[in-house]
Amino acid sequence: MNHKLMQMLNEAGFEFTPDIMAKLPAFENLVWLEREACAKAMDDLAEKDLYSNYFKVAANTIRARGQNAN
Repeated sequence: MNHKLMQMLNEAGFEFTPDIMAKLPAFENLVWLEREACAKAMDDLAEKDLYSNYFKVAANTIRARGQNAN
């Protein structure tokens, strides 16, 4: 389980019941999908914009946050 996700849920006051623990992998996947959607939006902007390098850097930074979250 993603350490950062667990920390965020703890800070939000979630109680880690067996039911919640069973649902966490699905929630973690939704977070990953949303992160990837944000990175894809940056990729799309990079293809269309004068500042394409900045958008590529943003996309790579978003993806790196997911890889370094554990």
